[in-house]
Amino acid sequence: MQARKSDATMAGQPDIQTVLRLVRTDPDFRKELRDVIFETLQPEIDKLREELAASASERTKLDPQTIIQREFPGAQLSQWTHQDTQGQVYGFPETIEVDVIKHNNMSYLCSIREVRLHSISLFLTTSQFNINMC
Repeated sequence: MQARKSDATMAGQPDIQTVLRLVRTDPDFRKELRDVIFETLQPEIDKLREELAASASERTKLDPQTIIQREFPGAQLSQWTHQDTQGQVYGFPETIEVDVIKHNNMSYLCSIREVRLHSISLFLTTSQFNINMC
């Protein structure tokens, strides 16, 4: 019984093993293959670059006031400041400052800064301090 050739081999195209051997051993074939792949993928690469640039541009446009107005149309942003004389927030006396969004007769505490895990913990402690003081 004779081994059946792949459809690609029968159509005059090299089989996968031949292509792999050429990629591994023939620098000219590698260069031509690289060029074909680059030309084929270039439109998709350009599209991805445009999307990333647009995304980065949109992120830089999203300053805190823009985000607040998007989420709370017509809201006012203010800052609440109070002296923590007993050191409940930081463990020592310090002036505590919290950003406050006022919208529809409600006040929302917020923290306008780069957020890290320790910042969230501190924000929750500060929020509790605010609730206890009001």
